[in-house]
Amino acid sequence: MMHGDLKDAVVEALETLEAALRHVAEVADKVAKIREAYVRYEESQWRRVEAEKPVDPEDRAIKWLRRHLRKKGVAFEFDETGDGFIKALEFRADDETTAKEIERAASWAFDVAAARPSKESDNDGGSSRSG
Repeated sequence: MMHGDLKDAVVEALETLEAALRHVAEVADKVAKIREAYVRYEESQWRRVEAEKPVDPEDRAIKWLRRHLRKKGVAFEFDETGDGFIKALEFRADDETTAKEIERAASWAFDVAAARPSKESDNDGGSSRSG
């Protein structure tokens, strides 16, 4: 009967292992869902301010905005076009008051920069002055 006992023990061990693997798979699914939720949460914390048109990153208003954002201590990135012009600001603020202030500052900087001729248009090959 020793052989039957061994067989029963092996079957029981395999069933236990199978149950444990199912549990591990369930835990892995739950961890994946938690990660997805965290990514969505992180993304929801970022705000975006669009420029009316792409602006020169070297414009004085944009340089001011960059310094202003650093002083505020917020995380930020500029979304750029393929040729390096800024088309939007993405940022995270700790509170709603700071977020609204940054949105106003970014809108102002983008409007001022958009109203000025960019370096690209300054270097279009010609000048109206003869010399």
